Amino acid sequence: MIGAIELKLNGHAGFLYHHTCDEVPVPLMNDIRIADSISQNRSIYLQQQRVACMKNKKLLISSCIFVLLFAVTFGILFLTYSVDDLLLCLKMIKSTFYLIIGIAIIMFFTLEAIYFKIIFKSLDENISFRRCMHYSFVEFFFSGITPGSTGGQPVQLYYMNKDKIPMKKSMIALILNTILFKLFFIVTGILIIIFKFNYISMSKTVVKVLFFIGLTYDIVAIIFCLLLMYNQKLILVVYIK
Repeated sequence: MIGAIELKLNGHAGFLYHHTCDEVPVPLMNDIRIADSISQNRSIYLQQQRVACMKNKKLLISSCIFVLLFAVTFGILFLTYSVDDLLLCLKMIKSTFYLIIGIAIIMFFTLEAIYFKIIFKSLDENISFRRCMHYSFVEFFFSGITPGSTGGQPVQLYYMNKDKIPMKKSMIALILNTILFKLFFIVTGILIIIFKFNYISMSKTVVKVLFFIGLTYDIVAIIFCLLLMYNQKLILVVYIK
């Protein structure tokens, strides 16, 4: 079909060169429109195929990385402990605690998704609850596989950027999340000092030092996060680095 149209167009090439569009017969103009439409459809189809191929490659690479991390994690676990020891530990835990753990995990993901939903709505960004839940899953997974749980929020920022959320609004949402996270530890530390100071004083020197270092670190981190929120130049410097 395409070859027949192209031959017909080539046969009329001299006619088109010497005449204006008003003088071109209607059947020939229809042939030209059909050829253009076929060419456009072919370009769209090829572009869609390329996009689908790239998505499949990314999915394959991601799956391979996930399987590799899964194998390394459980390989180290089984090299350190025997299967019998692990099964014995699992049997020693009461079934009630499994239920509590499951509920706590669901609450964690749900509440963090609700937090993102509220924050983005206040920033005039209409993000679905499903995508907010996805941000929570992403942070949990990449924090678990990176040293010091440092990879979670950068990957969250990446996925928010893919969803066309402005960088400034994404940073505000993540910084507020970090502030709330650190604030919980500060309040907990202060309550321990007030009501359980004997427990700290009776602990080893290393425990005391680490406790106050951690508390100080969280306070400094909150101050730094507040500076990030109210200083756009500082946000730009952090983002560039």
